[in-house]
Amino acid sequence: MAGGRPTKFSKQIQKQIKSLVLLGLTDQQVADGIGVDQSTLTNWKKKYPKFFASLKDWKDEADRKVEKSLYERACGFTHPETKVQYIQGQDGEEGKWESIDLEKHYPPDATSMIFWLKNRHPDRWRDKQEISGDMNLNVIRKTYDKEEKS
Repeated sequence: MAGGRPTKFSKQIQKQIKSLVLLGLTDQQVADGIGVDQSTLTNWKKKYPKFFASLKDWKDEADRKVEKSLYERACGFTHPETKVQYIQGQDGEEGKWESIDLEKHYPPDATSMIFWLKNRHPDRWRDKQEISGDMNLNVIRKTYDKEEKS
């Protein structure tokens, strides 16, 4: 019989971990959320390969959700929205609540575009541009000297 405390690892714990991972929490935050040390979570990954594979899948799912949202913000998007408003009654009549179905539009967001492009195509969208080729410094010095004499 092995010594030590019995493991907390169970189907219920796995469901809790899945919920926390899909919220985008880090391993440390997940461990804190289920009341174990991060090293315990790491040990579970090593001991239970199917759990580890599921954990990676859950993290990928959370990442895809963020990627989709970033893409939508970069390109702009529209979604249905329901507004509810209270209409005041006239001449002592009781008012009523009305709902209106609308489409809300979010225009493209420049910051999201820049982030997307810099990460997807860093060779074309980085801030630092590299200049290749030889420069003739004598031409630059002669131009500078002429301007100083004038």
